[in-house]
Amino acid sequence: MNSRLQGSVTRIVARIIHVLGLLGTFIIGNGSCSALGSAASDWLRGFLVFPIQGSIEPSRLL
Repeated sequence: MNSRLQGSVTRIVARIIHVLGLLGTFIIGNGSCSALGSAASDWLRGFLVFPIQGSIEPSRLL
């Protein structure tokens, strides 16, 4: 998988997790789902982006 495709997949997955976290927060009414979604998307970005693009900051890609 080339790095551009990997970056696109990372963005899509992180966005899905973020949206699910927001939906969970809206339905449940507390921040735990949002916090979980945020932590999971940060972990995914770090895990998928850093080994491939090294010096590029993950936060710039989203």
